[in-house]
Amino acid sequence: MDLPISHGFHSRHMDAAATPVRDILGALKFQAPQIPLISAASGPVSTPNAAHLWEAIRGVVDFRSTIAKLETAGGGHYVDVGPSGTMATLVKHNLGPASASSFLAILSPFGRSREHLAKALQATAS
Repeated sequence: MDLPISHGFHSRHMDAAATPVRDILGALKFQAPQIPLISAASGPVSTPNAAHLWEAIRGVVDFRSTIAKLETAGGGHYVDVGPSGTMATLVKHNLGPASASSFLAILSPFGRSREHLAKALQATAS
């Protein structure tokens, strides 16, 4: 599936931004996640750090394989915290018809973000 993007994210085309992005990421403080965090760039993440985030920006992202592995392990609730809901759509198209997993986006260009957040909190509380 080709993505309709205008820039070469997750490729060598990001290399020109390496220094300023790493400087910004290096200034951040990270904590261990309170829920499992899975990266399509590297798999499970115990504590995110600047190097991991740069790899997620620059490196190859194997989204389809990541969803397949998670589904094999039992699936769950997929929550897209990005600005557009694109990842939730990609999850939708990578779940099999027998999947019991759910997916939702919190932010959307169409609004209703508070309603979506409430729905995500309710779904993940169980």
